[in-house]
Amino acid sequence: MCALDMDTGSIYWGKNGQWGNGSGSFNQSTPNTAAFTNLSGYTVSPAFAQGGGTSISWSVNYGQQPFVYTPPSGYVALNTYNM
Repeated sequence: MCALDMDTGSIYWGKNGQWGNGSGSFNQSTPNTAAFTNLSGYTVSPAFAQGGGTSISWSVNYGQQPFVYTPPSGYVALNTYNM
C-alpha cells in the first residue's frame, strides 16, 4: 500500500491493511510517521525494485479492480476522476 501526499510532501507505505513507518516492520506504534518527507516540488513516478538473489512477486492494482483495503481518510485512488 502506498499513500502519497504531495501537499505535505510525505509518502507512507503499508502492507495488508497495516500502515508502517518505512522500516519494514510496519509497526502500528508509529502509524503516522512518513517513510520520506520533503517531496513537494518533485516529480514522483511509480517504480518497483527487488534485491538480487531473492524471489519476490509483485501484485499492483492501479484501479483496474476494487481495492482490497480502504484508502486512509483524506486520500483517494489515483485516477483521472480524482485529479
